[in-house]
Amino acid sequence: MYAFQQKVAELREIEPVVYTICLSLTDNEQAACAVAKRALTALFQDNEFWKLDVRNRRPYILKQCLRSQMGQETTNFQKKQAAAGI
Repeated sequence: MYAFQQKVAELREIEPVVYTICLSLTDNEQAACAVAKRALTALFQDNEFWKLDVRNRRPYILKQCLRSQMGQETTNFQKKQAAAGI
């Protein structure tokens, strides 16, 4: 299994890719940062991701970015509802 520092180092290598994907999904730098942070955190905790060969990780990264973006939209929607008293 990967050690903490090794995971961090590998995530730092893919951080630009994750951010670029998230920026294309959100079209907003602030939202892209939030979604990328969620995606990287989820990838860090995902044992299946670490079992994948490095060459096969890109599709998995894209899926995680999409999941994180959907989660961000849900959170934003819930905040708007709460602010509106719904």
